[in-house]
Amino acid sequence: MPTERPILKLRRSQEARRIPGTADRRPRPRATPAAQAARFGDAFQGLRRTLDEIEDGVDIAAEPDRVTPDRVLVLELAYGVQNFAKEAARLGFTWLLEEGLDDEELPDGEDFPDDEDLPDPAAVIDRRLYALMPSRQALRSLLDLWETFTAGQPAPYGFGKWWQIFATLDTVRPWGAQDRIDQWTRTVLSAQIEQRPDSAVRIEFDLWFRDDGIVRRARLNAFEEKVEAVGGRVLDRVLISPIQYHAALVELPVRRALELIALAGPLASADEVMAVRPQSFSPHPPNERDPLEAVDRRPPAEADARPAIAALLDGFPVENHDLLRNRIDVYPVDVTPSEAPPARRMHGTQMASLILHGDLDGGAPPLDRTLLVVPVLASPANGSPEHTPTDKLAVGMVERAVRALKEGLGDDDPVGPDVVIINHSIGDMHSPFEKRASHWSRLLDHLSHTYRVLFVISAGNVQDGVAIDGFSSLDEFRRASPGARTEAILTALERARATRPMLSPAQSCNGLTIGAVHSDFAGPAAFTGAAIDPFGSLRMTNLGSRLGAGVSGSIKPDLVMPGGRQAARARVTPTAFEIYSQEIEGAGQRTAIPDFRGGRRDRTQRSSGTSNAAALATRDAIRLADALDEIAAIPGESGWRTRPTRAVILKCLLAHGCSWGDIGHHLDGLYPPAAATSKYRRRAAIAQFLGYGEPDVDRVINGASHRVTMLADDVLRNGRRHEYQVPLPDALSSLAQLRRITVTLAWSSPVRVSAASPRSIRLAVTDHQGRSHFWEGVDRTNVVQPDHRHCGKGTLFHSVLDGSRAIPFGRRSSFVIGVQARAETSAFNRVDAPYALAVSFETADTIRADIYQQIRQELELRTRAIVRARTRRP
Repeated sequence: MPTERPILKLRRSQEARRIPGTADRRPRPRATPAAQAARFGDAFQGLRRTLDEIEDGVDIAAEPDRVTPDRVLVLELAYGVQNFAKEAARLGFTWLLEEGLDDEELPDGEDFPDDEDLPDPAAVIDRRLYALMPSRQALRSLLDLWETFTAGQPAPYGFGKWWQIFATLDTVRPWGAQDRIDQWTRTVLSAQIEQRPDSAVRIEFDLWFRDDGIVRRARLNAFEEKVEAVGGRVLDRVLISPIQYHAALVELPVRRALELIALAGPLASADEVMAVRPQSFSPHPPNERDPLEAVDRRPPAEADARPAIAALLDGFPVENHDLLRNRIDVYPVDVTPSEAPPARRMHGTQMASLILHGDLDGGAPPLDRTLLVVPVLASPANGSPEHTPTDKLAVGMVERAVRALKEGLGDDDPVGPDVVIINHSIGDMHSPFEKRASHWSRLLDHLSHTYRVLFVISAGNVQDGVAIDGFSSLDEFRRASPGARTEAILTALERARATRPMLSPAQSCNGLTIGAVHSDFAGPAAFTGAAIDPFGSLRMTNLGSRLGAGVSGSIKPDLVMPGGRQAARARVTPTAFEIYSQEIEGAGQRTAIPDFRGGRRDRTQRSSGTSNAAALATRDAIRLADALDEIAAIPGESGWRTRPTRAVILKCLLAHGCSWGDIGHHLDGLYPPAAATSKYRRRAAIAQFLGYGEPDVDRVINGASHRVTMLADDVLRNGRRHEYQVPLPDALSSLAQLRRITVTLAWSSPVRVSAASPRSIRLAVTDHQGRSHFWEGVDRTNVVQPDHRHCGKGTLFHSVLDGSRAIPFGRRSSFVIGVQARAETSAFNRVDAPYALAVSFETADTIRADIYQQIRQELELRTRAIVRARTRRP
């Protein structure tokens, strides 16, 4: 149904140079040349001897501890260096990798108030690891500069930054087995071998990416020869040049896998290998509880004729289910129908059902649009979970699926050229996030920016137990009051949040990551006996939802959505009293499912999890797209779906209605632990559960007499600033009435493929002075939300300001909201970042004036003035 008060278009008033930020760069201590010479003199002398030996024809290739040409050189610095890649290239090094080793992040932007409990800036560590591929000439140039530096002489013209690099150098060494095979990989491989000691082990090898195709092929051949020599075989190879991903899936005998775990053997020291990882694997356990009765929703007579704007990457759905027939279009790429028996098509059926119908117990009307589905999960008939195929690299499957949608594979036409929204409710159970962006997440960031699509990504689920203090037995826990149990669970979750990180690719920078809220429509009588309701009416992240933060401390998950209620089950272990999540009958979100006992096409059942939450977020994104289609385009401008900002418009509007609600106030009073007493850190901890909060899309889509939402979108590059004049309603002048301003900015960043953080362009929302106060009639004092300085670490900013002071202002007054850009490195100075800005103005409904109409009329007057100015002839 068309909305009577739709979103208004906010026109840019001017473009100007970026206003400098208010925060000063803090000085970073550097070691003296003499001190560095004492620490690293032997290492650099050894490097000089190595070059001399190579010149003399000595073969040192079998000595993995020697730094040689064509062996990756590692430089670890106490502090990161901007544009390090450019400096390395000047000496002839090939830039390969930057990794962040940050122990603690300070927020960007304005300085903190004096009463905040923050670490001493001098104690903050900002370590960086840089991996470079040297040539002989590059090593000679490095040695010459080092000798000049340690002699206490000034840097040659143009090489001053190398003096900064040498002064903060902490390690110089070759890339070794300890870099290739981290402790997490060794733990996972050991567990796999323990479970199946007689089975071959499948492992992913990330190879160093080389731009030169001939060199790349030679290095791959050399690696495959080493695999064959140890009795292994290569099952799959994937090359994705834009994200510098070159990988092989290898099957190895158990004894060779044990060598890797011990950091030994030819593959552990293979110079071609960057990293060794367990195979990326996304399992979805079957839900074979007794089905529920059918839901009477007749399928449409025929499919919707409009092009699909949303796609689902998941398992095969049951195409002829009564709830899905004529509503979905399935396009197989890597997974064929024979790999997904109809009775095993659980997860894809559930997700398609949630996107199209929502929670069936909620009674929401179905969407009219057709949903495209590209299966990436196989459904084996042997009772094992649906999962990504074990003979393929998951990253390659996702890349081919999206390319099939947007470009077409081979000679085929694209099957989803109009797709703007892609649901991605799969994740790598073997890759929990630990500050480093994965190849999978970088792929989604690249595809999102390249094709202007919005990925809606589930944060991932966890079933590990959480230790709870204050209880020693199951009976004691059950006898406790619901409030006491809830407080104990919330405290335990906060303490354990570092052990429950999101699964790759949920750390995606350009996508929207969704966590699950303990909420559904199943009714109140679901929890009986040992099944305890952990949160009652509190809309807290459910027990099985994985937690943030994201890359560089960015806010993740971005949003939370209902993901079904889960019970808290308790158990006593030898070391602790624990609770864990469990799905139970009578709770969860109701969806279509396959009939695993027969041939019926109307089966339903309930489930829960972050996949469900992401499906509902996808559904809301489609609803927003339909609402945007209804808004009349401004003359001379193209429709929103043809613009480069289309994905970030949806991302912005989905987040725009977010708030923490009652659970935010509850946690703000309960958190933090004694070790983190500042408001900034307390809010940062809460954001790891709730992100920016739970959205209310209806409030964004539908205006009211006391509420109006304005939208602007454009592209911006380094050093530029766009300004927007937001009208103030005349009726508010000098009134001591509550008013609220909500500001949301979303943008898409090109990917820095080898850097610690994939984000290449940072955008900021400021007022006319370069700060973030906007208007004196509102502030952030009374709003429980993420600190605004925390919001600038990703590609989504969302802040709410309110106030009720009587502020006099003149007729046709306004305030300025500016959007300004800064490239993270000079390589992106001339690259445009598409952005969308949403601004809502809301007043108490006791004000009789029609605020919506006042702002609408003022915006129309200004738009006509701009058009006349542009068309006036000299």
